[in-house]
Amino acid sequence: MRRYSQFVIAIHWLTPALVVVAWFTAVGRRHAKTDPSYVHFTVGLAVLLLVIPRVLARWVGAASDVEAPQNRLMNMAARGGHATLYLF
Repeated sequence: MRRYSQFVIAIHWLTPALVVVAWFTAVGRRHAKTDPSYVHFTVGLAVLLLVIPRVLARWVGAASDVEAPQNRLMNMAARGGHATLYLF
């Protein structure tokens, strides 16, 4: 089985980590001693900016090295899930 590049893997895991940080700064706002809105905005902007290299890597074929699921239904579900995530 072939693997994604280290760059794509790093972007992949950095994105949900930053989403969790953004979520905690939004939810924990009422418990914070200082206003975390600047951190929340900055982390959210970083997540948005990570979409650019992620989409570019997808377009240049960084994901084409990985074998697609053999099951047709799983392949359709994977494509639909990726399309939905990219729309978000």
